[in-house]
Amino acid sequence: MVIWKGQAIRVRGGWAVLSGGQGRPPFRVPFPAHLRAAAICQAELVWRDGEYWLACAVDTPAKKGHSSGEKLAAMDMGEVQAIALTDGEEASVISGRAIRSVKRWRNKRLGDLARLQSRCKRGSRRWRKLQRAKNSVKAQAQRRLRDLDHKVSRLAVNWLVARSCGKVVIGDLRDIANGKRLHRVSQQKVGRWQRGRQARYIEYKFRAQGGQVVYRSECGTSRTCPRRGRRVHPNGRVFRCGCGFVGHRDVVGAAGILGLAKNGQVHGARVPSDVKYRLPADFRRAATRKAASANCLMVKYRLPADFRRGRRSPADTGPSGLGRVPSATTGPPPQESMKFGSLA
Repeated sequence: MVIWKGQAIRVRGGWAVLSGGQGRPPFRVPFPAHLRAAAICQAELVWRDGEYWLACAVDTPAKKGHSSGEKLAAMDMGEVQAIALTDGEEASVISGRAIRSVKRWRNKRLGDLARLQSRCKRGSRRWRKLQRAKNSVKAQAQRRLRDLDHKVSRLAVNWLVARSCGKVVIGDLRDIANGKRLHRVSQQKVGRWQRGRQARYIEYKFRAQGGQVVYRSECGTSRTCPRRGRRVHPNGRVFRCGCGFVGHRDVVGAAGILGLAKNGQVHGARVPSDVKYRLPADFRRAATRKAASANCLMVKYRLPADFRRGRRSPADTGPSGLGRVPSATTGPPPQESMKFGSLA
C-alpha cells in the first residue's frame, strides 16, 4: 500500500503527477477531464479484486441542506424488505429482494467453484484458475450489492425529503445477533446482511440534506399490536392480531419505533393502511460528472505480471504497464488503459 498526501500530488496537462520520493522520478497517471480542476487531498495505491487500483480523495464543496421540515419519521430495516418508512400519515416499503437475489447467486456460485476446487491440488494451475474465478464472483457481487445499497438509501432519503421530514429514527440493529443461536440458514442471512452499510449511507445522505438521524432500540416493535398493546407472533409479512387488527409487519415495526420516539410506547401508534412499495430503480449514470458530484475516484490499471510479483516499484512503471513514463510526456492521456468509477 502506497499513500500520497495532497502536497505530493499535482495535476498537469491531464496527468496526475505523484511524487516518487527524493531522487526518484514521479509516478504519472491519466486523470479525467471533469475532475482536473478539483483539489486532490490524498491518493492511495491499493490491491483490490486481483488488480491495482488508485483511490483518490477529491475535495468537494459541501451541499446545502434542503430538508427544513419539522416532521418526525421512523425507519425499520429488514432482510426481506430492506426499509419500511412511515411518518404516521403515509408508509412506504422498499424491497430488498434484489439484494437477496445477488447474495443467493454469489453463494451458489462460490459453492460450485469450491466443490470443483476441492478436487484439485492446492497451488496447481487449475486450482489457481478456479481461485481467480472465485475472486471475480466476489468482486462482481460486491459491486452489485454496493450499487443496490446506494439506490435503496437514495429512495429512502428522497421519500423523507419529499415529505419535509427533518428527523428520522432508525431501529438500532447492531446487537441483533448477539447471544442468539439461530438455524444455519437464518444465521447465514443475518451474518451476510449489510445493515450497517445501509444505515451509514442513509445517515450521511440525509444529513447532507439538513436532516437529523437518531438510533433507537426496536425491541418488540414488530410483535406488539398497536391497537391493544399485547405481544403476538406474526407469521410471514402480514401482522394479524386476535383483536382484528391486520397490517404490514414491517410497517407495524416502523410505526412502533415512531410511537416509542414520540410517546415512549408502541401502544396507540398509528399504522397507515395505504402502503406503497418501491423497487431499487436502475438509475442511468451520465457519461460525465461534475467535480462537485464526486468525492472519490477509483482508477484501475492493467499492470504487467512482474509488477504484481513485486519486482518493480510504482515509480518505475507507467499507467499502461509499458515501462517508466518520461517526465516530458505530453498529449492526451490514453483512455483505453483505465476504468473509472465514482464511489459517491
